[in-house]
Amino acid sequence: MKKRPARWLVLAPGVMLSLLMCLGVNTASAQQYQVESDTLMRFFQRDTLAETDVSVWPLYEYLRADANVDGVQGLSFHLYGWGRADLGDGNYYEDDTDAKLLYGYVDYRAEQANFLVRLGRQYVFSGIANESLDGVLVQSDLGPMASFSAYGGLPVALDTQNGRSGDVLYGGRFSLHRGTLYDLGLSYKKSENDSETYQERMGVDLALGLWSGIQFNGLSVLNVDSSGWAEHSYELRIPVRSVTIRPYYQSFVYEDYFGTSPSGVALFNALAARGNATLSILGGDVNWYNGGRINAGLKVKSISNDSNGEDALYYGGLLSLSGEGMNEVGAELGYMDGDSSDNSYLLARAYFYLNRMPRLAAGAFVSGDLVYALYDEAIYGEDYSLFASLGLGTKFLHDSLQVKISGDYSQDPYFDNDLRGMLVVSYLFGR
Repeated sequence: MKKRPARWLVLAPGVMLSLLMCLGVNTASAQQYQVESDTLMRFFQRDTLAETDVSVWPLYEYLRADANVDGVQGLSFHLYGWGRADLGDGNYYEDDTDAKLLYGYVDYRAEQANFLVRLGRQYVFSGIANESLDGVLVQSDLGPMASFSAYGGLPVALDTQNGRSGDVLYGGRFSLHRGTLYDLGLSYKKSENDSETYQERMGVDLALGLWSGIQFNGLSVLNVDSSGWAEHSYELRIPVRSVTIRPYYQSFVYEDYFGTSPSGVALFNALAARGNATLSILGGDVNWYNGGRINAGLKVKSISNDSNGEDALYYGGLLSLSGEGMNEVGAELGYMDGDSSDNSYLLARAYFYLNRMPRLAAGAFVSGDLVYALYDEAIYGEDYSLFASLGLGTKFLHDSLQVKISGDYSQDPYFDNDLRGMLVVSYLFGR
């Protein structure tokens, strides 16, 4: 019989790393550091293959630590990870205890040429790249009108697909720019899983600052393996006094976007099997701002999906009122006109966040969210769904300690009712 580790043991690596970092920081009196801890206790019930109404009490610990090294200008260390232990009946998660390092890297920056080198587990956002990587990233200017970035290492997303042998991810971006007038970038990315090509992409992105404050942003991505366009995304932002108009268009081809590599993730391969089917989205938003106190908007979005032959049109309006501090109340009302029963409904939402009220203690806040959908036709005998959330919180120790408790309730055609609770304790300290 396999012996499981103690439930608290999964949290030990993060706690040990935090203590080691603090110990190292204290030995350098001038060093700047910050450590943030978020402890989450959740509660809900679920059915498993073995029994019904299993009580699930996952305890999560999220730990983030950042430190700048005095005496070495531009050198810093960054760490963020989580651990989980299920204190409930068990058997809901594949492993009752689990942990993961989200990122942990050394960062060096120099003012000259905006030079940056980063080594370790990190997130890479560069042109078409949106990846988690165990490796290195280098960025630098090439004079006043050009710059580049390059990265390489092991793709974190593929570490559970046949191990890490033969895995590699690399790519980069070259760009030409001139102030806020334009930024034109050309990107390339390739990843291999078990020595087989998993993804190979090229992309071009463009940001333009036009007359009268008008802005354009566009991105097109080519699947090199299939020689087909995987994605097109374009939008305009047009300011007219206190009104902003934002038309946009997006297009995704399933086969080219998800790829057809046999070494890929099963879910993505299933979506890629839909072939040349295209998901297209055409829409626009109009938002009106009145001195930061009143915001109103209208939105319309047309969705066309070749894979299931369904089209849908959503249109709605929203209104929000802002007050002192972060006080805000808002509402949205809209209608989705689709071809299927679960894609034709009236949507209503109301929310609030209050932290400056006469009856609220200093540092306290309360938030709420209510979402109601009324379907044109019943789904499994139910013609509506409801979601409600209420949260309370307060801050202590000069806002370095925050305690939040919240509860969520939902009812829809797929759940008779679902009640969830969560307690969050966040602590921030540093110097």
